[in-house]
Amino acid sequence: MKKQISWINTARTLCIIAIYLRHSEIYYEMSEASSLLTSLFTPFRVVIFFFISGYLFFKKQLADITTPQSNQLQLNTYTASLKHLMFRLAIPTIVFATLIYIPKMVFHGSSIDAKMYLHDVWGGTSYWFTSALTVAQVILLTLIWVKRTQISWYLMICTLLMLVGWYLGTAYYTPFPWHWQSALIASFFLALGGFYQRYETTIDRYIKGPIVIGISLIYIGIVTIGKGTYSTMIAPIQLNVQGFAVIIAGIIFIIGCSKWISDLKGLNYIGKHSITFYFLSGVMPAFFSTIAHHLHHTNIPYLYGVVALFSLAGACIATYIIGRYLPFLLDLRRLGKK
Repeated sequence: MKKQISWINTARTLCIIAIYLRHSEIYYEMSEASSLLTSLFTPFRVVIFFFISGYLFFKKQLADITTPQSNQLQLNTYTASLKHLMFRLAIPTIVFATLIYIPKMVFHGSSIDAKMYLHDVWGGTSYWFTSALTVAQVILLTLIWVKRTQISWYLMICTLLMLVGWYLGTAYYTPFPWHWQSALIASFFLALGGFYQRYETTIDRYIKGPIVIGISLIYIGIVTIGKGTYSTMIAPIQLNVQGFAVIIAGIIFIIGCSKWISDLKGLNYIGKHSITFYFLSGVMPAFFSTIAHHLHHTNIPYLYGVVALFSLAGACIATYIIGRYLPFLLDLRRLGKK
């Protein structure tokens, strides 16, 4: 279990760093630079979090199903899981979206409007990843009710849901409410994570060594040379078949890298607190990019890397403060507790 958690935290850490690099590029207005590191992680830097969430979700939920229990107990388990999901994911999404709403409006030069606040915050459009993850996990919790223990069944249903979300999002994309179209696509990657968890030992036996290296080299080649021939965006939904294949190859690439690296030592603090870092991934790069622009009015190529470094450092400090003094921001059940 320790080894599994280690690679998961490593994957989370690498992808959070990639998210901060990309956001720093955007806010520092150097999106054209698109460094190799950023490009390598772009196709899966958020999708991997759906994959890992599915890995952990099915590891727990399928284990519960295989334990004999009454329908009433299953109802209690479902209710407890749904409550936990609301307090640990949905409510923190609303809380952080509320905290950044006014600064975000001021930063973008937009007017502060109550109707827009309700749309963005309570409508779940501010933080697309946690909004889509919330909806996707509610869908999976509901599917768990049928008590099917075969992960292939969930993968099949979620594949159909993905196709529905893909079609609807391509025909008419809307993030309201709670990025539900993206959530339908995300459900597939959660189920894929569950499939990998179920057959991890067998799959690793086939995708190790030369095969992983081969897939990784092909992936790196496509990302660096074939840029523009594929689209991997899930929010807004601009996904094509080539992009879907690149995402799958990217997932294999990051799993291989994470298991090879195994442990990033102190940097795994980022992986262990990835949700908090995600909530801060817009605020911190925007803040430090603004400072950089004030210090030097002309953009300096690749200075966004320094912006990303300061943003990560600022997020580390903020994450520590939140965890130590304001833990209720991440779980209101901890309000008033020491």
